[in-house]
Amino acid sequence: MTFPPNWRLRLRFAALALLPEVAHLSWAAQHGGIRVHHFMNRPDLPGLHNAWGLMVLPLLAFWATTRVQQRRCGKTRLASNKAPLPQKRFESSAE
Repeated sequence: MTFPPNWRLRLRFAALALLPEVAHLSWAAQHGGIRVHHFMNRPDLPGLHNAWGLMVLPLLAFWATTRVQQRRCGKTRLASNKAPLPQKRFESSAE
């Protein structure tokens, strides 16, 4: 049984990841502002803003659902390689 790519499912998971992040950032914006995390906790170094989660989390959810669907269909690189992996035999040096 093959599963065709289902874009609706992927977009639903991306939206499902987006909603809590929007709620978290709106709460943070109204309670003192959205945080920035500086490298090595030094303000003179560049920082990562929590708002990056609005882009990163939905993309990660979309990618993860794509990978799950590929594994279910057997379309991964590991599944397409039918040759068995070579078995290494370890020889003991005590002989």
